[in-house]
Amino acid sequence: MYKSIDEQVIDYGMSDYRTTVFVNFEYYGKTYLIGCYISTEGKINGTVKSLNYMDNINTDYQIIIDDMNMISHMSEVYNILKQNTNYTIISRNKNFKISDHSWHGYGIKEQVNVDFAFVEKIKEDVYDYEIIKQDDMMEEGSDHRPIIITIN
Repeated sequence: MYKSIDEQVIDYGMSDYRTTVFVNFEYYGKTYLIGCYISTEGKINGTVKSLNYMDNINTDYQIIIDDMNMISHMSEVYNILKQNTNYTIISRNKNFKISDHSWHGYGIKEQVNVDFAFVEKIKEDVYDYEIIKQDDMMEEGSDHRPIIITIN
């Protein structure tokens, strides 16, 4: 039976805390705060803590990007964005094709974009998301394809 997204709980057996490493730098007069999730553990509370931290830093652009061990359209992300409404996610190319997914599992055909970014909601339109793919899937260096986030 289908449950509403508010009632869904997904538990991968991981702790509810994560580690995010941030880099704060200036480039051509703009300041950037970029976070990279580096833990193999984590779900909701750690991400909310990282987003709340970003709210206290004065920069032009703020972003957390990586394999989040979450799926962008599932209940964890929904709950994170309910707790901090200043952010949204980008997880697909603007000109999306069905084969454009960052996690490919060497041939598993799932419509999932595992790698995604949390960005400031009011600046969502300045970001482009792109997946880098090899012509032959078996030449991929990982089961995750690299993603590039461009700030226009």
